[in-house]
Amino acid sequence: MTNPLTTCQLRSPHKGQSKVIAIFSYRHDAQLVPALLKNIAPFVHGYAAWNDNVALSMRLNEPERRNRLNQVAKEMGADWILALDPDERFEPALAMRMEDLTLKRNAQTLWVFQLREMYSPTAWRSDGIWGRKTQTRLYPVQAVTDFLDKPLHGPWVVGVPGFVQRPTFLNLYHLRHATPERTQLRRDTYAAADPQRLFHPIGYDYLVDLRGATFTEIPPGREYFPTHVEDGTSWAAETPKEMPNLARDPLPTKLKYISFSLRSQGATGAYFTARDLLQCDPADSDIALAAASYALTSGRPEDAIKLALPFARKGSDDLFALSVVARAQAQAGDDQQARSTLGQMSALRPDSRWVRHLATSLFPTDAQFAVHSSESWTCWTQGKGECLEGTSNGKGALAVVIIGFRAQAGLLKAVRSIRNQSKDAEIVVVNSGGGPVAKILHDHLDQVRLINVQKPLQVGAARNIGIDASAAPFIAFLAGDCEALPGWVDARTKLHAAGSLSVSSPVASSTPGHLSGSLYQFLRYRRRKPDTRPEDVAHFGRSYLRRVFLEVGYFSTGLSFGEDDEFNQRLDLIAQPVWAPDVVTRHADPTSVTGVIIDAFRRARRWGRHLGASPFSIKDVLTFPLSRRVSLYTSATGAIPEEVVAKGRFRVQLFRIFLKLSALALRMGFRLALLELMRANRAAREAEALIKSDPSGAVKKAQKAVRLAPQEERYHRLLGRALLAANKTDKKRDAFRHFRTAMDLAPARADALIQMKHVRHGRSLSAIAENAVIAAPASCPVLLAAAEVLLKTDDRSLALAFARAALAANPSSPQVHSLLASIHALSAEPELARRRREMADALRANPKASLG
Repeated sequence: MTNPLTTCQLRSPHKGQSKVIAIFSYRHDAQLVPALLKNIAPFVHGYAAWNDNVALSMRLNEPERRNRLNQVAKEMGADWILALDPDERFEPALAMRMEDLTLKRNAQTLWVFQLREMYSPTAWRSDGIWGRKTQTRLYPVQAVTDFLDKPLHGPWVVGVPGFVQRPTFLNLYHLRHATPERTQLRRDTYAAADPQRLFHPIGYDYLVDLRGATFTEIPPGREYFPTHVEDGTSWAAETPKEMPNLARDPLPTKLKYISFSLRSQGATGAYFTARDLLQCDPADSDIALAAASYALTSGRPEDAIKLALPFARKGSDDLFALSVVARAQAQAGDDQQARSTLGQMSALRPDSRWVRHLATSLFPTDAQFAVHSSESWTCWTQGKGECLEGTSNGKGALAVVIIGFRAQAGLLKAVRSIRNQSKDAEIVVVNSGGGPVAKILHDHLDQVRLINVQKPLQVGAARNIGIDASAAPFIAFLAGDCEALPGWVDARTKLHAAGSLSVSSPVASSTPGHLSGSLYQFLRYRRRKPDTRPEDVAHFGRSYLRRVFLEVGYFSTGLSFGEDDEFNQRLDLIAQPVWAPDVVTRHADPTSVTGVIIDAFRRARRWGRHLGASPFSIKDVLTFPLSRRVSLYTSATGAIPEEVVAKGRFRVQLFRIFLKLSALALRMGFRLALLELMRANRAAREAEALIKSDPSGAVKKAQKAVRLAPQEERYHRLLGRALLAANKTDKKRDAFRHFRTAMDLAPARADALIQMKHVRHGRSLSAIAENAVIAAPASCPVLLAAAEVLLKTDDRSLALAFARAALAANPSSPQVHSLLASIHALSAEPELARRRREMADALRANPKASLG
């Protein structure tokens, strides 16, 4: 019998180079193998192929084939394995990157590629989940196990403890969708093989749904080789008539697809799928309003109005429907109707801060920022604050929030840098911690809105104050130690006017040519230089479309580090940021190498304090900095900045020495922070063990955890629980304070809000729930917890609004359907209650169809 296995050694690796073996199998796509071999030949040393055509008795299922190929690669002496299919092609840059990717320092790395589903030989589909597909295809042989057992859509390598996934930012082009016939056959084949959608919970109907599709051409220089020549064949078994299970995706699967799309910048796909569901059941008002919400997010306000308006007619008390209509009317430019709808909401709930917040967010020009009793910005600070309103402040499209701390001298340069390039920009200076800020800005007080808060604030709180104390449709931020270089305002404004939700920008040194400036820029802003490749960019320094804050919420007011990163992660679920290399900010760098090294230590320590999401061991503390973050700097000493190289060999040597010293400072900062986190974790575990038997002892241990890791919200929640377990009236206030701190640190988490039900009741608890929704309106857990809180306080109208918002945020959550069923039952809506109960049961019956 013919051997189905083919192995080939193409060449030997150079001395010190890792050996890379490619593996693949083929059956109906055998004709694609020659082009595949041409594609991979430049960057592999050999390959192993399994021909699944040679005999029916030799045919293996997918995990068996992959297990066997992985084992053969091992036997061929592979250090690394590159896995692929015959209808896939890597971009040629992999040849230049392969040696670096497979260095010994990456021996615990699983490399991830961007999967590009090609709908023509030169263009891939890039909307929604299509643009965010990834595949782990390059992995060290040590990661290989024999445990691959998933019958369909399984990985080539399973997650192994100690190994981490990292992106290559390289493209892997998949040609299967290049013709409609192959796309349809792929959908039908999978539907028949997986009739219950057990192995792909989002189903397969989306594969052939082209509504809202966008396509991206392969950028110059990243074309795959050899060029694809269409052969007109199917590359698969053409037996759809023999397949008995070609039914469309069931309802729970479609809900899962919607949820997944919403987390993958796919509001458009979610909208069309929800509209399909509505056509099957037009009386389902919950789904109708969810579809309206998706229409709004995807930029279809007219569609949103058509879907939601029947539930928001005059006399309606459906607050969620009214809120969607008001937002859609404002987005469509119908301000008069939007104000009328907002008036209807205000008449229904004049006591609701959520309703008032919606009105001021849609029409910020109506707010009087200098009125101290106004909620427009004072809600973000508990301390004393004042607002000085300049009479000649700009009224243009961009508001620039300049953030100061204790009136640092750099504020004057920051304000001047905006005023010198634009008289139309609205400038809001938010200074906290006191200081003579009015004196420093004396010559510009008439051109700015100055908000001075005596209490020191975290940057997130200052950002939020600036958002709510400005009126322009676009909002940018500038730190008090930075300057905006010429063109900063105009370029941001143009990009936002073209529809960009967020615009990221590069950073320039304040000491160009100085060794300290080059070192600082290399350590901190390597991925934010104006000439950084778009795929390597770190998207910080962002400005935003104002409506983003209605859809995503606000910045964390408790974090001392990374508040923009936390917010941007939520925002990037909606839309990809736009990189603007000509919007340059100049940062005030340390003026000495010593200052750079000290700054590296401090930043590493602050960053390390935010890594306490899981317990650490001594091994973690000793190896984490070397194996992950710090190795980025120590291994990159060869990539010396051009301005350093231009000054000669001696300057290069100095740079390398100081870079290594900075890396040492980073290690020390990380290790100190991680040791503190390890001690905090130990104290937290001890507190958990004592919370029932010895509440007082648990309080002491939890207090130690909070003291060691004050930025970890879970420790504040633990301390709050311990204080409540002590069952003393005087401890409840302290418990409440720690729950509030946890909410400030992690606004998109609901755990602290749920715990607060045991501390506060009535209007106080209702106000907290509304504030939580304002801070994170796209978080299903927060919306669900807020609705439960309001239902407990018998506030049924707001409970229904937030429960429907939770459904729109995650329609595959059985908990949300159950809560809506309860609310509808209380509101004498038996049919809606029945629909939600049945859907909750269906989702629970198939847990894989739920995001939870």
